[in-house]
Amino acid sequence: MTRTLRGAWSRRSTLLPLLALTVVVVAGVVAVLGLAGAAGTSRALALPLLVLGAVALPTTGAELARARRGEIALARLRGLEGAPLLVLLAAEPLLVLALGGLVGAGAGLGVAAAATRAWVGLPATAVASSGVLAGSLVAAVGVLLAGLVAVAVGMVAALREPLTDQVGGRPRRRAAGLAALFGQVLVVVAAVVACYRASLLDTADPGADVHPDLLVLAGSALVGLAVGGLALALGRLSASLLVRRGTADLASFVAVRRVARTADAAAAVRVLIAAAVVAGLALTAADEVDAWADDTSRLEAGGPVSIAPTDPSATDLTAAGLLSLTQRLDDSGRYLMAAVVVPGAGSALERRVYWDASRAQAVLGDFYASTPAAGVEAASGSGLPMLSPASVFAGVSDTAAVASGTFLNVTVGGVGARSRGRLLPSVRVTLRSGTGRRVVRTFDLTDPSRTGRALTGTAMVPCGPGCSLEQVVLANRSGAAHLPWLLRSVGLGGIELLDQPFGAAATSVDFERGGILRRPGHTGDEAADGTVPATPVVTADGLLVPAGSGVLVAEPTLSLPVPVLATDSVLAEAAEAAADDSTDAGTDEGTELTAESPGGDDLAATVVGTASALPLVGADGVLLDLPTSLVGASPTVPAAELRVLAAADTPPRLLAKVERALGGRARTLAQVREDVVVATGAMQARVFLLLAGFCLAAALLVLATAVARERRAWVHDVAALRSAGVPLGVLRGSAVREAAWLVVLAVGGAVLGTALGAWVLLPALRLVAVPEHGLALATSPASGPLALLAVVVAVVVALVVLVGRSVGAAGTRPGVLREEGR
Repeated sequence: MTRTLRGAWSRRSTLLPLLALTVVVVAGVVAVLGLAGAAGTSRALALPLLVLGAVALPTTGAELARARRGEIALARLRGLEGAPLLVLLAAEPLLVLALGGLVGAGAGLGVAAAATRAWVGLPATAVASSGVLAGSLVAAVGVLLAGLVAVAVGMVAALREPLTDQVGGRPRRRAAGLAALFGQVLVVVAAVVACYRASLLDTADPGADVHPDLLVLAGSALVGLAVGGLALALGRLSASLLVRRGTADLASFVAVRRVARTADAAAAVRVLIAAAVVAGLALTAADEVDAWADDTSRLEAGGPVSIAPTDPSATDLTAAGLLSLTQRLDDSGRYLMAAVVVPGAGSALERRVYWDASRAQAVLGDFYASTPAAGVEAASGSGLPMLSPASVFAGVSDTAAVASGTFLNVTVGGVGARSRGRLLPSVRVTLRSGTGRRVVRTFDLTDPSRTGRALTGTAMVPCGPGCSLEQVVLANRSGAAHLPWLLRSVGLGGIELLDQPFGAAATSVDFERGGILRRPGHTGDEAADGTVPATPVVTADGLLVPAGSGVLVAEPTLSLPVPVLATDSVLAEAAEAAADDSTDAGTDEGTELTAESPGGDDLAATVVGTASALPLVGADGVLLDLPTSLVGASPTVPAAELRVLAAADTPPRLLAKVERALGGRARTLAQVREDVVVATGAMQARVFLLLAGFCLAAALLVLATAVARERRAWVHDVAALRSAGVPLGVLRGSAVREAAWLVVLAVGGAVLGTALGAWVLLPALRLVAVPEHGLALATSPASGPLALLAVVVAVVVALVVLVGRSVGAAGTRPGVLREEGR
């Protein structure tokens, strides 16, 4: 043991990189397993780090065997061969691996505890649970055993070296053997198979319960190694061609000659490219999963603050009652808005959400600006018009069936100029609000101008949320002359309630076709229900009261298509259903479909806007205005979920009133996001990111070790070239060119491998469990992570290579060659 320790100390420059690499690999595996166990995500994400370790450790083992060439030669001269010799040589790396495993396991548990506390929100003791701790320690032992085997594999080449070469001087570089070539081909084949398997998973339904196999999970490292090998081969080939042409200057010639001679630094770039691909995929995944979780949580929350009954069966509130509650508690419409969600039974069309669209802009602001539902809270003209009587309907045409406003204006006028008589018209207008409450206003106007000019009366009405026209009663007051007159206008919020066609495709409220004119007590040609067909009193200028008429009642028939915003899946479902019925259906805005009110009544609906996702219903469903949909609606269906959405700056006292009224608790966006991350397993993206950090650390160690290993040979080459008359400045320039060459190889391979992995592998990793009706996770290469990755790789390669190649004039003088000869 003493001899082993003394030998290990004498070869510490070779064993220390092995120790550091073991610490990094073991710590990474333990940290990833610990965090994954605490977060409840897949522990198989540690596979890429194991693959990189399996590639890097044999190189360290081969270098360790080369450092003990003399000792190996003496042992072989004494007759020690085969397995006994391998056991003798394995003693030192076994001690190093054991020490590295202990240190790495402790460091990994510490990192896992810190990450669990920071990312998962659990105490650090969650990592120390029996299941997580046992799994991590078993994995650490497995890594050590695999590392010992990998080091032994690296030593085999030195053990098989001819004895005459071992007792000689410096080792000769040899071409890659058959086993090395087979290993490289095996890596490429494994990468291709992983991509193929990933493509099969990518075509499966995102909501299906399928999981990637181990080969797909290790695919990021395999693809990185394959792309790194390709980049290395192309770099060496191009360098060889430049050397043969002989057209480069001396500094470039020296640089490309070193690259062409398979320098260790160039070979280590392959491992760095593989680690960079893992890191690039992890950055891309983290960026996309973070954006997905933010969009999903915003859609699920509905607003900055959401309040729902804790026990829906314990509340007696209906949709109309909820609307009245928000109007009563927040009469300004600044802080609260009512929303009703009907989750449906799986059909996209049956999933619907109703909200008080007149308050959406004030309450939500830009809450959905960065989501696929951007624009639903904005006014008309934003691409996705707001569903409110005063904007959407006015945006679709110049009139609307439902209007919102504070002042109701009624305009009457005579039929023409007259020389005698007085007109004393009386107009009683009955409106129905979205809560079902009737609003009645009577206008008694006196003697409009004899020239026929109109006279207008105004009254205040509580129709801020929206009102529909229910009835107009026209009469002449006592003492009026028997003269005709016109009801020319009934206006509310700038919308004319007497003229309400919704466009050419909809009949809407049209007194001529859908209305009834009735005189109480009429004994003429009447129907069984006491009504008569509309008489020719409907004119282009308004409703005409003929001379001598009694009381006339106009009752419009509300058969307007309700405007809705729909997801793309709703249009596809409607088109498919229409195709099954052999009917013609469009899929553009203006498509008519059948929706339902909060009470389950069928409503003719017109799609006035589409989006890939909508608030509270996700990627499948429709969005309707609550006051509009409540007009004449039945009681709210039991499946409806009542919510109150509140602005971010809502006073706490107002929130407390809503909580007491609903019997629920207010939930902020942060709380909803935390639940979404836990429910969908989105924490896997951060586990992947933690793994990528350890992969980069391992690759940096491999590259730094390779450059340090080459330093002695580089000093020898510089001294030899200086003795031949080559200036030191030219040789330093060759080091800069070599570093630039390696930077190009590393950055190109990293970007190419990351883009390929993002297209093929990332969708199959299933980093989040996309819920039914949820947003799909985008998995395309992102420019931000690619640019960051390119900068990091370029800086790492340039710094490590340039520092390793930096030499002074005294240390590379030609006399160094004579000293080595002694």
